[in-house]
Amino acid sequence: MSEVLIFKNDFGRCELDNELNWIFITFSGIVNVKQGNAVLEKALEVIKEKKCPGYVVDSSGVKGTYTMANDYIANEWMPQALANGCQFNAVIVSSDIFTQFATETLEKKVSGMTIKMFDKIEDVIAWIKSLSKK
Repeated sequence: MSEVLIFKNDFGRCELDNELNWIFITFSGIVNVKQGNAVLEKALEVIKEKKCPGYVVDSSGVKGTYTMANDYIANEWMPQALANGCQFNAVIVSSDIFTQFATETLEKKVSGMTIKMFDKIEDVIAWIKSLSKK
């Protein structure tokens, strides 16, 4: 993987993998919706520019719920990503039960995008590579 840092703040970071043309978003620590949305906005800019087919959210280091951000993500952010060719979302899930609940709630609110849950990055990369073979 050849990742280029696009944006970073205290809660997360957004990177572009030039080889795969996928966005990789990593969140860690206590949920901070404002900072999380800032990372998502930068990711969306790159999705629009590069026409990335998918993105990965690594929430394995997150603690707490982000259900208050789900409406924005499902109703505003994801439709814009879909409109720009982004069809796939891989999520590396957190062991935090509140974060898991928020992720499952978001998955139920979204249509048109394939969302898959994973425990580790190696499985995500294998899935991404399998998509490019189709």
